[in-house]
Amino acid sequence: ELRRPDNGRAGAPSDAHAYSAPARRDAPLEAVMQQQMMTQQEEMQAQDVELGNLSVAVSRLDKMGRTINTELRQQGAMLDDLDHEVDEAGA
Repeated sequence: ELRRPDNGRAGAPSDAHAYSAPARRDAPLEAVMQQQMMTQQEEMQAQDVELGNLSVAVSRLDKMGRTINTELRQQGAMLDDLDHEVDEAGA
């Protein structure tokens, strides 16, 4: 439906540009929804970056844990050897 800006009153100018489409009532709601979607996308991108950083940190901790485990196993074996040598020397 087209409306005249003068609400159709008599005596108003009648040029071809006097008619316009009515303003959409849901335009402000759509703008808010669009802004919220953009905000959510930005937050998800930031979360993706942080998850990437967390993944790197967890991988580093995994490597450190495996290195510590290897070192403890080696030291345990060395202590067992030392214990065995001490027992033989005391016998």
